[in-house]
Amino acid sequence: MTPADAALRVPRPGCTISWEVFRVEVRGHKDFILMRNMNEIMGADAKKADAEPIIKDALRRELALFETRERLVLFEIEDLERKYGMTSSEFLNKFESGIMGDDQDYFVWWSLIRGLDAVRGRKDKIKGMLFS
Repeated sequence: MTPADAALRVPRPGCTISWEVFRVEVRGHKDFILMRNMNEIMGADAKKADAEPIIKDALRRELALFETRERLVLFEIEDLERKYGMTSSEFLNKFESGIMGDDQDYFVWWSLIRGLDAVRGRKDKIKGMLFS
């Protein structure tokens, strides 16, 4: 059970937590606190229409952060591609088949590629929430 689930079952006295707010993907305790405090600030009678612009603004900021992360990871990947003279897809095939060895750069490169996939996945989810 996540902190958000627990809070939905046992809200603090005088604090209404609406399900609409928690349809936004919650990434752990910090986001739960932000959402709960937003309801406290807006009041127990807050309507979905009142919360929607605040949530969309937060999602836009989150999207901008993920776009920045994506650019930074791409720069690092491009540096490694230049350094080793191969594309990331070529590298992945060789590394995952055991041809490349155990150099630390290879593990960094592999994690950057996998991290880029995760960043793009989160970015797509946020875009889906914003533009649906």
